Amino acid sequence: MRPAHGEHLRSLNKSLSSDEHFPNRAKDDYTLGSYAKTYCQTGPFILTHFGGYKISPIMRTYNNRMVQSIYLMAAVGVMRNDASLIADAKQYFKEHLMFGFFADGTPAEFERGIEDGAPTNGWRYSGAMIGDLVMIADLLARSGDTELYTYSTFAGLSGGPSPTTGGPKSLSLVIDHYLKHVVPSITRYGTDKPTQNRNIRFRIDTKEELDGRSEAVTDSYWLPANLWFRNDSWKGIFLRQASGTPPYPVGPAYPGEFCWMGPCAKWPGFLFMFGQMEGKVAPYGRVPTKPAPSRP
Repeated sequence: MRPAHGEHLRSLNKSLSSDEHFPNRAKDDYTLGSYAKTYCQTGPFILTHFGGYKISPIMRTYNNRMVQSIYLMAAVGVMRNDASLIADAKQYFKEHLMFGFFADGTPAEFERGIEDGAPTNGWRYSGAMIGDLVMIADLLARSGDTELYTYSTFAGLSGGPSPTTGGPKSLSLVIDHYLKHVVPSITRYGTDKPTQNRNIRFRIDTKEELDGRSEAVTDSYWLPANLWFRNDSWKGIFLRQASGTPPYPVGPAYPGEFCWMGPCAKWPGFLFMFGQMEGKVAPYGRVPTKPAPSRP
């Protein structure tokens, strides 16, 4: 007999509890396992950007592929009123802030720019990944549990080549940090070679000059979050109206037309559904925040 859908999803979450990572994760104990203590020190390490952070292998667990599964877990949990699935999804979300981001909000996924030889690729991958974190927080908030929109942490990986402790890290912080690369008010270069540093073709921004994929609009993936935060500075960047922001591209980068449908095309039209709706809709109402469901 095939296991229930909930069991399939729980098995994904439990895969993070292996001896190679955090053997006592189910008890919210993030002490590294014996193998992981050595593993996270093993190089070579890829940088997030020139002169930036070094990525520990453990940090790669918290990536755009895993968060896709966790979004499904949260959605099924809400649909079926499954407290266990909701608790697992919330735990992963919190861990992603702990181990997938550095204290200033830099995402570990920025490494993809150097690894793939396409500087803006890390920005695009991070966009899809943070977009799904937004959708998890928003999904739960609409059901009455707003904790993930307000959650912050100083916790993280204290060992390894570049610790992720510090902050406080929050969804608001990582969105704000990400959007500063659109203007850009943060200037970084997706390379580990001194000869390419400060070359605008390697700058981490919305346009990829090296791989022929043109421009990206993954900054629009935070639109639902602004119904909660109502940040006018973010809104100016989302809508590409703020000073220094590039206009919306005629030919968007991968995944092409699907980029207007949110992270991994989950919605018919992101800008149409969520754009400029701050203060005009009340998706969270006045429903009090529910207590976090207890873990089984």
